[in-house]
Amino acid sequence: MVQQFETLRELYEARRLEEAWQEYQRMLEAGPAEAEAHLLGALTARFLKAPDFREARRALERAEAAGPAGLILGRVRLSMGTLLREMGDTTAAIEYLESFIAGIADYPSLQPVCDGVAHYNLGLAYRCARRYDDALQAYETASNEFRRNDFPEYLRQALQNLAWLHCLMANVQAAEAALVEAEDLCKTDLARWHQRIGWAYLEAISGERTSALNRCEAIIKAEAVAPAAVVSHAFWVAGQVALTLGQVEQAGMMADQAVSWSLRVKDDIRPMQDANSLRREIYQTRVHKNQTGA
Repeated sequence: MVQQFETLRELYEARRLEEAWQEYQRMLEAGPAEAEAHLLGALTARFLKAPDFREARRALERAEAAGPAGLILGRVRLSMGTLLREMGDTTAAIEYLESFIAGIADYPSLQPVCDGVAHYNLGLAYRCARRYDDALQAYETASNEFRRNDFPEYLRQALQNLAWLHCLMANVQAAEAALVEAEDLCKTDLARWHQRIGWAYLEAISGERTSALNRCEAIIKAEAVAPAAVVSHAFWVAGQVALTLGQVEQAGMMADQAVSWSLRVKDDIRPMQDANSLRREIYQTRVHKNQTGA
Protein backbone atom coordinates (compact mmCIF):
# COMPACT_ATOMS: atom_id res chain seq x y z
CA MET A 1 0.00 0.00 0.00
CA VAL A 2 2.90 2.38 0.70
CA GLN A 3 4.28 1.83 -2.79
CA GLN A 4 0.83 2.42 -4.30
CA PHE A 5 0.54 5.70 -2.41
CA GLU A 6 3.95 6.86 -3.66
CA THR A 7 2.91 5.97 -7.22
CA LEU A 8 -0.35 7.90 -6.78
CA ARG A 9 1.47 10.93 -5.41
CA GLU A 10 4.04 10.92 -8.24
CA LEU A 11 1.33 10.60 -10.90
CA TYR A 12 -0.71 13.43 -9.36
CA GLU A 13 2.28 15.75 -9.04
CA ALA A 14 3.18 15.01 -12.69
CA ARG A 15 -0.44 15.92 -13.59
CA ARG A 16 -0.93 12.50 -15.18
CA LEU A 17 -4.47 12.60 -13.88
CA GLU A 18 -6.04 9.70 -15.76
CA GLU A 19 -3.31 7.38 -14.52
CA ALA A 20 -3.51 8.83 -11.01
CA TRP A 21 -7.26 8.20 -10.91
CA GLN A 22 -6.77 4.60 -12.06
CA GLU A 23 -4.13 4.10 -9.37
CA TYR A 24 -6.48 5.50 -6.73
CA GLN A 25 -9.20 3.07 -7.86
CA ARG A 26 -6.74 0.20 -7.49
CA MET A 27 -5.96 1.36 -3.95
CA LEU A 28 -9.67 1.32 -3.08
CA GLU A 29 -9.96 -2.23 -4.37
CA ALA A 30 -6.91 -3.32 -2.36
CA GLY A 31 -8.39 -2.32 1.00
CA PRO A 32 -8.48 0.60 3.49
CA ALA A 33 -6.22 3.51 2.58
CA GLU A 34 -4.77 6.39 4.55
CA ALA A 35 -6.50 9.78 4.59
CA GLU A 36 -3.77 11.37 2.47
CA ALA A 37 -4.39 8.86 -0.33
CA HIS A 38 -8.09 9.78 -0.35
CA LEU A 39 -7.11 13.47 -0.35
CA LEU A 40 -4.99 12.93 -3.46
CA GLY A 41 -7.84 10.97 -5.00
CA ALA A 42 -10.17 13.88 -4.33
CA LEU A 43 -7.79 16.44 -5.80
CA THR A 44 -7.35 14.24 -8.88
CA ALA A 45 -11.12 13.85 -9.32
CA ARG A 46 -11.70 17.59 -8.85
CA PHE A 47 -9.55 18.42 -11.87
CA LEU A 48 -10.37 15.35 -13.92
CA LYS A 49 -14.12 15.08 -13.44
CA ALA A 50 -15.21 18.76 -13.36
CA PRO A 51 -17.93 19.92 -13.44
CA ASP A 52 -19.10 16.66 -11.82
CA PHE A 53 -17.55 16.87 -8.34
CA ARG A 54 -19.36 13.91 -6.77
CA GLU A 55 -16.34 11.59 -6.99
CA ALA A 56 -14.14 14.24 -5.40
CA ARG A 57 -16.62 14.70 -2.56
CA ARG A 58 -16.83 10.95 -1.94
CA ALA A 59 -13.03 10.75 -1.78
CA LEU A 60 -12.91 13.58 0.76
CA GLU A 61 -15.60 11.88 2.82
CA ARG A 62 -13.41 8.75 2.83
CA ALA A 63 -10.49 10.92 3.93
CA GLU A 64 -12.51 12.28 6.85
CA ALA A 65 -13.64 8.76 7.81
CA ALA A 66 -10.00 7.59 7.85
CA GLY A 67 -9.38 9.78 10.91
CA PRO A 68 -6.84 12.32 9.66
CA ALA A 69 -4.94 14.51 12.11
CA GLY A 70 -2.71 17.56 12.04
CA LEU A 71 -1.61 18.77 8.63
CA ILE A 72 -3.68 16.25 6.66
CA LEU A 73 -6.82 17.10 8.63
CA GLY A 74 -6.30 20.77 7.81
CA ARG A 75 -5.84 20.04 4.11
CA VAL A 76 -8.95 17.83 4.05
CA ARG A 77 -11.08 20.54 5.69
CA LEU A 78 -9.80 23.24 3.35
CA SER A 79 -10.30 21.01 0.29
CA MET A 80 -13.83 20.07 1.37
CA GLY A 81 -14.80 23.69 1.98
CA THR A 82 -13.46 24.74 -1.41
CA LEU A 83 -15.15 21.84 -3.17
CA LEU A 84 -18.52 22.46 -1.52
CA ARG A 85 -18.35 26.09 -2.62
CA GLU A 86 -17.70 25.00 -6.20
CA MET A 87 -20.65 22.59 -5.97
CA GLY A 88 -22.90 25.41 -4.80
CA ASP A 89 -23.42 24.04 -1.26
CA THR A 90 -22.72 27.44 0.24
CA THR A 91 -23.88 26.80 3.81
CA ALA A 92 -21.74 23.67 4.21
CA ALA A 93 -18.79 25.37 2.53
CA ILE A 94 -18.93 28.24 5.00
CA GLU A 95 -19.01 25.81 7.93
CA TYR A 96 -15.95 23.91 6.71
CA LEU A 97 -13.95 27.01 5.84
CA GLU A 98 -14.77 28.78 9.10
CA SER A 99 -13.73 25.63 10.96
CA PHE A 100 -10.46 25.47 9.06
CA ILE A 101 -9.67 29.14 9.70
CA ALA A 102 -10.53 28.83 13.40
CA GLY A 103 -7.92 26.09 13.71
CA ILE A 104 -5.31 27.45 11.30
CA ALA A 105 -2.82 27.93 14.15
CA ASP A 106 -2.75 24.14 14.49
CA TYR A 107 -1.23 23.87 11.01
CA PRO A 108 1.77 26.24 10.98
CA SER A 109 3.23 24.72 7.81
CA LEU A 110 -0.07 25.38 6.00
CA GLN A 111 -0.62 28.89 7.31
CA PRO A 112 1.58 30.92 4.90
CA VAL A 113 -0.15 29.48 1.82
CA CYS A 114 -3.56 28.36 3.01
CA ASP A 115 -4.70 31.13 5.36
CA GLY A 116 -5.14 33.49 2.41
CA VAL A 117 -6.65 30.78 0.21
CA ALA A 118 -9.14 29.82 2.93
CA HIS A 119 -10.24 33.43 3.46
CA TYR A 120 -10.51 33.93 -0.31
CA ASN A 121 -12.76 30.88 -0.70
CA LEU A 122 -14.73 31.92 2.37
CA GLY A 123 -15.23 35.33 0.75
CA LEU A 124 -16.58 33.64 -2.38
CA ALA A 125 -18.95 31.55 -0.27
CA TYR A 126 -20.14 34.57 1.73
CA ARG A 127 -20.70 36.44 -1.52
CA CYS A 128 -22.86 33.58 -2.82
CA ALA A 129 -24.80 33.68 0.47
CA ARG A 130 -25.18 37.46 -0.01
CA ARG A 131 -23.36 38.11 3.26
CA TYR A 132 -21.55 41.02 1.65
CA ASP A 133 -20.01 42.59 4.75
CA ASP A 134 -18.54 39.24 5.78
CA ALA A 135 -17.32 38.65 2.23
CA LEU A 136 -15.66 42.06 2.21
CA GLN A 137 -13.73 41.29 5.38
CA ALA A 138 -12.70 37.84 4.08
CA TYR A 139 -11.46 39.24 0.75
CA GLU A 140 -9.49 41.96 2.49
CA THR A 141 -7.87 39.45 4.84
CA ALA A 142 -7.00 37.22 1.89
CA SER A 143 -5.53 40.17 -0.04
CA ASN A 144 -3.36 41.14 2.91
CA GLU A 145 -2.11 37.56 3.29
CA PHE A 146 -1.30 37.33 -0.43
CA ARG A 147 0.59 40.63 -0.34
CA ARG A 148 2.53 39.59 2.77
CA ASN A 149 3.51 36.21 1.31
CA ASP A 150 4.11 37.56 -2.22
CA PHE A 151 1.50 35.52 -4.12
CA PRO A 152 0.68 37.88 -7.01
CA GLU A 153 -1.72 35.61 -8.92
CA TYR A 154 -3.77 34.86 -5.82
CA LEU A 155 -3.71 38.56 -4.99
CA ARG A 156 -4.99 39.42 -8.47
CA GLN A 157 -7.97 37.08 -8.05
CA ALA A 158 -8.76 38.43 -4.60
CA LEU A 159 -8.57 42.05 -5.78
CA GLN A 160 -10.81 41.46 -8.79
CA ASN A 161 -13.40 39.76 -6.61
CA LEU A 162 -13.05 42.51 -4.02
CA ALA A 163 -13.68 45.12 -6.74
CA TRP A 164 -16.78 43.24 -7.93
CA LEU A 165 -18.13 43.08 -4.40
CA HIS A 166 -17.52 46.80 -3.90
CA CYS A 167 -19.48 47.41 -7.10
CA LEU A 168 -22.37 45.31 -5.78
CA MET A 169 -22.26 47.47 -2.64
CA ALA A 170 -21.94 50.70 -4.70
CA ASN A 171 -18.53 51.50 -3.21
CA VAL A 172 -17.19 53.15 -6.35
CA GLN A 173 -13.88 54.49 -5.04
CA ALA A 174 -12.97 51.26 -3.27
CA ALA A 175 -13.82 49.23 -6.38
CA GLU A 176 -11.63 51.46 -8.52
CA ALA A 177 -8.72 51.18 -6.08
CA ALA A 178 -8.91 47.38 -6.15
CA LEU A 179 -9.01 47.28 -9.96
CA VAL A 180 -6.11 49.71 -10.26
CA GLU A 181 -3.98 47.52 -7.99
CA ALA A 182 -5.00 44.40 -9.92
CA GLU A 183 -4.14 45.93 -13.32
CA ASP A 184 -0.40 45.22 -13.28
CA LEU A 185 -1.02 41.72 -11.90
CA CYS A 186 -2.99 40.60 -14.97
CA LYS A 187 -0.40 38.43 -16.69
CA THR A 188 -2.69 35.96 -18.50
CA ASP A 189 -5.55 36.23 -20.98
CA LEU A 190 -7.93 34.87 -18.34
CA ALA A 191 -6.89 37.56 -15.88
CA ARG A 192 -7.27 40.29 -18.50
CA TRP A 193 -10.79 39.12 -19.43
CA HIS A 194 -11.87 39.34 -15.79
CA GLN A 195 -10.26 42.76 -15.52
CA ARG A 196 -12.23 44.02 -18.54
CA ILE A 197 -15.57 42.95 -17.12
CA GLY A 198 -14.61 44.46 -13.78
CA TRP A 199 -14.01 47.84 -15.40
CA ALA A 200 -17.27 47.51 -17.37
CA TYR A 201 -19.25 46.93 -14.17
CA LEU A 202 -17.54 49.83 -12.41
CA GLU A 203 -18.29 52.16 -15.34
CA ALA A 204 -21.91 51.00 -15.38
CA ILE A 205 -22.50 51.93 -11.74
CA SER A 206 -20.49 55.15 -12.13
CA GLY A 207 -22.78 56.47 -14.87
CA GLU A 208 -20.28 55.87 -17.68
CA ARG A 209 -22.82 53.73 -19.49
CA THR A 210 -21.56 54.16 -23.04
CA SER A 211 -18.07 53.03 -22.11
CA ALA A 212 -19.49 50.15 -20.07
CA LEU A 213 -21.64 48.97 -22.98
CA ASN A 214 -18.72 49.25 -25.39
CA ARG A 215 -16.64 47.00 -23.14
CA CYS A 216 -19.52 44.53 -22.85
CA GLU A 217 -20.05 44.50 -26.61
CA ALA A 218 -16.36 43.80 -27.20
CA ILE A 219 -16.49 40.87 -24.78
CA ILE A 220 -19.65 39.46 -26.34
CA LYS A 221 -18.17 39.72 -29.83
CA ALA A 222 -15.20 37.70 -28.57
CA GLU A 223 -17.43 34.96 -27.13
CA ALA A 224 -15.46 32.28 -28.98
CA VAL A 225 -12.40 32.95 -26.80
CA ALA A 226 -13.71 34.81 -23.75
CA PRO A 227 -14.47 32.77 -20.59
CA ALA A 228 -18.15 31.83 -20.26
CA ALA A 229 -18.40 33.51 -16.84
CA VAL A 230 -17.12 36.79 -18.30
CA VAL A 231 -19.50 36.62 -21.28
CA SER A 232 -22.41 35.90 -18.92
CA HIS A 233 -21.49 38.91 -16.81
CA ALA A 234 -21.10 41.08 -19.93
CA PHE A 235 -24.73 40.34 -20.82
CA TRP A 236 -25.64 40.90 -17.16
CA VAL A 237 -23.96 44.33 -17.01
CA ALA A 238 -25.57 45.30 -20.33
CA GLY A 239 -28.92 44.18 -18.92
CA GLN A 240 -28.40 46.24 -15.77
CA VAL A 241 -27.68 49.31 -17.89
CA ALA A 242 -30.75 48.70 -20.05
CA LEU A 243 -32.96 48.32 -16.98
CA THR A 244 -31.55 51.54 -15.50
CA LEU A 245 -32.50 53.30 -18.75
CA GLY A 246 -36.03 51.86 -18.64
CA GLN A 247 -35.41 49.52 -21.57
CA VAL A 248 -37.14 46.56 -19.96
CA GLU A 249 -37.47 44.35 -23.04
CA GLN A 250 -33.80 44.84 -23.90
CA ALA A 251 -32.88 44.05 -20.32
CA GLY A 252 -34.93 40.85 -20.54
CA MET A 253 -33.07 39.70 -23.64
CA MET A 254 -29.74 40.41 -21.95
CA ALA A 255 -30.83 38.50 -18.85
CA ASP A 256 -31.80 35.46 -20.95
CA GLN A 257 -28.37 35.48 -22.59
CA ALA A 258 -26.68 35.89 -19.20
CA VAL A 259 -28.50 32.81 -17.91
CA SER A 260 -27.65 30.82 -21.04
CA TRP A 261 -23.94 31.59 -20.72
CA SER A 262 -23.93 30.98 -16.97
CA LEU A 263 -24.97 27.37 -17.65
CA ARG A 264 -21.59 26.85 -19.34
CA VAL A 265 -19.65 27.81 -16.21
CA LYS A 266 -18.26 24.68 -14.56
CA ASP A 267 -17.37 25.62 -11.01
CA ASP A 268 -18.93 28.96 -10.10
CA ILE A 269 -22.58 29.67 -9.31
CA ARG A 270 -22.16 33.45 -9.16
CA PRO A 271 -22.92 34.17 -12.85
CA MET A 272 -26.16 32.18 -12.54
CA GLN A 273 -27.04 33.96 -9.30
CA ASP A 274 -26.46 37.37 -10.84
CA ALA A 275 -28.38 36.50 -14.02
CA ASN A 276 -31.37 35.26 -12.02
CA SER A 277 -31.19 38.34 -9.82
CA LEU A 278 -31.50 40.50 -12.95
CA ARG A 279 -34.48 38.42 -14.06
CA ARG A 280 -36.17 39.08 -10.72
CA GLU A 281 -35.53 42.82 -11.02
CA ILE A 282 -37.06 42.80 -14.51
CA TYR A 283 -40.10 40.86 -13.28
CA GLN A 284 -40.60 43.30 -10.40
CA THR A 285 -40.30 46.24 -12.81
CA ARG A 286 -42.95 44.74 -15.10
CA VAL A 287 -45.28 44.07 -12.17
CA HIS A 288 -44.86 47.65 -10.99
CA LYS A 289 -45.60 48.99 -14.47
CA ASN A 290 -48.73 46.90 -14.74
CA GLN A 291 -49.94 47.99 -11.33
CA THR A 292 -49.23 51.71 -11.78
CA GLY A 293 -49.61 52.06 -15.54
CA ALA A 294 -46.23 53.80 -15.55
